[in-house]
Amino acid sequence: MKFSHFLTSLLVLFGVSCESRLFAATFLFGSDGVRNTLVGLSDASVTVDGVTMSLTAGPSGALLDDTDSQGLGIDARSLPGALDSTSGDRTKLNILEGTNNSTSSGESLSFSFNKAGVLQDLLFDGVKDETLEYFLLTFPNGTTVTIFDSQTEYRLDLQGFHLTDLSVPSPIECQLEDDDLTGINYTFQAGEIFSITYGEGNFGDVPGYRTNPNVPLQFPNSLGNGARLQGMVVATVPEPAASAIIVLLACIGVGARPNYRNSRP
Repeated sequence: MKFSHFLTSLLVLFGVSCESRLFAATFLFGSDGVRNTLVGLSDASVTVDGVTMSLTAGPSGALLDDTDSQGLGIDARSLPGALDSTSGDRTKLNILEGTNNSTSSGESLSFSFNKAGVLQDLLFDGVKDETLEYFLLTFPNGTTVTIFDSQTEYRLDLQGFHLTDLSVPSPIECQLEDDDLTGINYTFQAGEIFSITYGEGNFGDVPGYRTNPNVPLQFPNSLGNGARLQGMVVATVPEPAASAIIVLLACIGVGARPNYRNSRP
């Protein structure tokens, strides 16, 4: 019997003996979930199937905005120089200054859960490959990955560049064309904080790159226009079995792709 099969069997037996079951809680924003509930709040919480997610808009002074049907955004209009106060869209996460260079900072969202579990999937909307848009995902242990659209490497390759040419930490792509990153498999404890931050690749890293060589006017200013968080999927275990089963899940997840769980500092 393979080791992973043994662990899976042990997990099932343990769960049954404790009268517990592993289940997925799916948090959705927009027309399929929470909408017009969080707008104007800097901090909020959402509960799904007994699991509560706490959310904080960033940077300090920014507000949550869930008024759009496609997902959750950040409203930074109160911040000096924020793009949202001029041409930006307050229903998206966006670059604050409206420029994609090495000094740009983006709107962000921090989140945590009231129960231990496994972060499985992140669901985004509108992450565009042409303008090299991405989300930085920072895990509770400090590890950071940079999530691009599923076609970004392909678009860069057409012009002789690669994702690794961009000065971002650990670049990866969404597996699906609808901007979803699945199979993250990161185990966490209650209260541990994740964050996502919007960004755009520095065109200085890819000199001469054009957003769309075949249709030059599609993105004439070479700037992205933000993206949204549509939701996320987490797996949790009812108490009192949570801690023991999470340890087993961490073992089972070893070798899965992608698996971003590292030892804690």
